Amino acid sequence: MNQISTSFYQTRYARAPHWMLMIDGLPIDQIMAQHCQNPKLDGFFPTILRGWNEDPAAEQLVWDRILQIPGNQTWVSILMCPAV
Repeated sequence: MNQISTSFYQTRYARAPHWMLMIDGLPIDQIMAQHCQNPKLDGFFPTILRGWNEDPAAEQLVWDRILQIPGNQTWVSILMCPAV
């Protein structure tokens, strides 16, 4: 079984270290880059970080989906491309 955790981490394009989702000790952006064979995914950061999204409406949309009505299901993006 995989271990999911968070760790304070510096992604490639972020302006400062931030909390990152980790799976078995590896940052999820690196896992996705390797799994999808797309190095451009390395450096993405979690969408749930407050204050990192330059669009307040997009940040609110993520949190509205995460904090939805119990029993409902929806899709939530967990990684976001930084404006580089």
